[in-house]
Amino acid sequence: MKRFSLLIVFLICGVGNIRSWGFLAHRTIHQNACLAMPKPLFDFYKKHIQFLIEHATDPDNRRYVVENEACRHFMDCDFYETTAPLDTVPKDYNEAVCLFSEDTVVKHGIVPWQCNKMIYWLKNAFQERNLQKILKVSAD
Repeated sequence: MKRFSLLIVFLICGVGNIRSWGFLAHRTIHQNACLAMPKPLFDFYKKHIQFLIEHATDPDNRRYVVENEACRHFMDCDFYETTAPLDTVPKDYNEAVCLFSEDTVVKHGIVPWQCNKMIYWLKNAFQERNLQKILKVSAD
């Protein structure tokens, strides 16, 4: 289950930035994640692998034009480690905002909380059986 969760995180979050991963790495991660899915997700994702590879870089393309997109791509762990032990950072976004302030949380990146949000959206898309939403959230 941990392996599956990690693959989903890589698949839906586009973790990293252009300088550290590059577009090719995003596409490769998406391709490999699709091919490593357990049954029955393997058949579904393999069928849509080309779309997911082509849209793997959509979040990076948005980060320079959509307000607050960039903060979804990173977390400054060094900041949090100097403030409090990293493992004490709240898992809930609202609790983190109460503890550090929203400006601070956004400034130092929200990727872990964004991942939780994306997993929630993906779960809902599957429950709705909405193919377009499933593919968009999976690519993101």
